[in-house]
Amino acid sequence: MDKDILIPIAIGFFANVIVFLISMLVVKNKRKATKITLIFLGINVLMSLIIGGWSGMGLFVISLGMFLVSLLLYLYIYIERIFLNKSI
Repeated sequence: MDKDILIPIAIGFFANVIVFLISMLVVKNKRKATKITLIFLGINVLMSLIIGGWSGMGLFVISLGMFLVSLLLYLYIYIERIFLNKSI
């Protein structure tokens, strides 16, 4: 099987992790930093729809990796908040 699809997903994954880390340094709040990652995801999806064609499709695949990061971060915050009773 060809694993070429995983490269742009990984690029989006690591790009959104970097966005999360930078936003954590700036706002120092996990929820707000995760919301910033969702904003970047929305911007990327919107750009892929505006550009269209093969380039837009590539941006959309990158945004799938960004979506995975946002989903995992929200899941982590949920688990930390509910099961560990930590105030965020």
